[in-house]
Amino acid sequence: MVHGSRYMNIPGHPGANGTFHLCVTPKSQVCHVVNNNMRHQRPQVLVVDGEQEVLDTMTTVLGKAGFGCRCCTTAEAAGAAARTASPDLIICDLHLGGESGLETCQRIKQYPGLEHVPVMFLSNAQLPDVISHSHTAGGSYCLRKPLAPKVLIELIDQALAAPVR
Repeated sequence: MVHGSRYMNIPGHPGANGTFHLCVTPKSQVCHVVNNNMRHQRPQVLVVDGEQEVLDTMTTVLGKAGFGCRCCTTAEAAGAAARTASPDLIICDLHLGGESGLETCQRIKQYPGLEHVPVMFLSNAQLPDVISHSHTAGGSYCLRKPLAPKVLIELIDQALAAPVR
């Protein structure tokens, strides 16, 4: 620490976890900025899809973009994963081997503390009314597979920044 400098604690911006410590010299020059809660800097995404290829792709794309990723192939596993470690966002296929992704996410959003987690849905099919059904189930977006990685990351960023419904 520079002689005569002092540390100031600055709360993170709304929605951020942690406090920033700012070292300021007597001439108001910033020495360094440190976030004391770096482990929360990577938003965690829960991906639910019955296709392993989709899960592998999502893990790669999300990891490269700086997101943490947990993957599940069933509605039951997704519910358990969400209760164990609260995700910041859920991406779920509409059809999970006979189970409804819409119902799965509605159920997960009923868990304490998860009611405001944004949800994005995925589908292989062009289904009528799928967008309105996904919005009714609390979905921010309904995307058709295969996904363009750049578009996916842009929509994830938008979903995380949007006011919660």
